[in-house]
Amino acid sequence: MTLGYDEDVDISKTSNISIIPNKEERILYSKFQKSSETPTIISFLISKGIVKNEDSARLLLLIVTIIVFLVSIYFFFRGFSGPVFIDKLK
Repeated sequence: MTLGYDEDVDISKTSNISIIPNKEERILYSKFQKSSETPTIISFLISKGIVKNEDSARLLLLIVTIIVFLVSIYFFFRGFSGPVFIDKLK
């Protein structure tokens, strides 16, 4: 059976793959950790009471990553402002 551009295809009958993933399906973070397990850093944040759920833990980690990235860029470009002499520090 060949499909041309003008033929209609009923996707629901041709495949059993769901477009919307189940709530139990998770992103595969590593080949060493099962995809059904919560990542260690996220479970640590939840167990310490820093965050209440996985979504807020991911958001917190994203914000921390962005802050660290911006601070590193600041210090990187500050290094090009010229040499700092010990006499100027006093």
